[in-house]
Amino acid sequence: MKRYLYILLAAVAMVVACEPNDEPNPNVSFYFGKVDIATTNTTATVTFDDLYMTVDSVKSSSTPSLCYKANDAKEWTYQTEYKTEDGKIVFELDALMPDTLYSAYAIIDGGKYGKEKSFEMSFTTKSEGSAEVSMTCTADVVAKGLMATVNFNDVAYLVDGETQQISTLKVEYKRTSVEEWVSKEFAGSKIENGAMSVELPFEGEDYLEENRNYNLRVTLTPENTDYEALTGEEFEFKTINAEVTANIATPTLALEGNYIKASVDNIEVFYDGVAAEDYKDGYAIKYYFYYRIKDMSEWTKTEVSATNGNISAKLPAEEGNTYEVMAVIIAGAMQKARESKSAEINVPKNDTPTPPTPPVGGGDTSAVEGTWHLTEWRGAEPSFEVYLDINAEGGLILYQRIESRYWDIYTSTAAITDGVISGTYSDGTAWGTSYSISVDGNTMTWTATNDPADLSVYTRAELPTDMPTTSTRATTDTKRFL
Repeated sequence: MKRYLYILLAAVAMVVACEPNDEPNPNVSFYFGKVDIATTNTTATVTFDDLYMTVDSVKSSSTPSLCYKANDAKEWTYQTEYKTEDGKIVFELDALMPDTLYSAYAIIDGGKYGKEKSFEMSFTTKSEGSAEVSMTCTADVVAKGLMATVNFNDVAYLVDGETQQISTLKVEYKRTSVEEWVSKEFAGSKIENGAMSVELPFEGEDYLEENRNYNLRVTLTPENTDYEALTGEEFEFKTINAEVTANIATPTLALEGNYIKASVDNIEVFYDGVAAEDYKDGYAIKYYFYYRIKDMSEWTKTEVSATNGNISAKLPAEEGNTYEVMAVIIAGAMQKARESKSAEINVPKNDTPTPPTPPVGGGDTSAVEGTWHLTEWRGAEPSFEVYLDINAEGGLILYQRIESRYWDIYTSTAAITDGVISGTYSDGTAWGTSYSISVDGNTMTWTATNDPADLSVYTRAELPTDMPTTSTRATTDTKRFL
């Protein structure tokens, strides 16, 4: 009976042994992420980006732990307690010895799938009494062409994580391509709630340059002199092209023969609101007059020189047309054009221009007939222009350019009695005084009868070829020379 039982058991064993295994071995992998270790004199914080296991490429449940020991110790300490922060695995070790080198490694326990050790790592605790110091600072730079505003935030000096009072904050900046920094220190009291704004450039320093790369850095000095100043990371920013603006008056226009005399005074140019004379950008300002026949599409331009912001030019003109004229400046790195409002002037068509005809019947003036130019007044060369055109029948034309660059023209009657000449303007206004008169060849001398020091010397001369035939400005309400 026992013999048959043994045979039966053997047969069963053979059947079981011959049955196929339907469960293949799984593919198991263990992953140890990047590690970061921060220490004090008695603690260490070991942070792994991740510690996990996969089974057939699928993340599976596992248990991490950490083993550590001082390098001169024989026994390893096994720690299973940890926490997770933002998906990271954090082991906090305490009761460590100061100024000591430690070794550590992580373990992933996959249960029935086994365990795996990480690479071995090392760290050293700080010396007893030492402190961990650091600083924080962010910078938001709003840059223009010549200047920038820097808004600092999260400004703090930290000792073992505790915020310290700041004595000074030093700001430095420089062109990326140069070595020398421009710096200025600010009192820590100017930092409010970790924030502070600074304008660049500092007072007394050169303006920033357009379209350039700059570096910026901050150094914090704590009030506690046990700790040294710390300099943070460098920030980078870039300026843009300066905004060019200009104050350009509407041109003043006058006819001078076959030309238009155009002029503009006191042109002012600004870069980001800074007067051009205070910022030398390396690009010379160019000055132009643009002119064209009114409502024509094409402008003609002529470049002119400026003297203390004043420009002028003589522009060719044809009779019978109305012209538009404007002043233009080109400045800045981008050579921006800025123009004035346009002015208009009509050039009348006059086939046979003739000078104004003086009235007749004033008296006999044949002794002084002709055209005369004032060359001396009150003993000196005059700073203004006066011409007299006198006919023999007592008619006189006065051309004067005294109080402006425009010509004023007046006609009057005149008479000479007993060596004294006097007259009345065509509008009925009498001359301001009469004059004792004498002629010596091409020289004529007038002496005011009410003021012997008012002595005028005239020399025979032709009228300038571009002398207008009418006053070149609308008003004639000006002081008359005679």
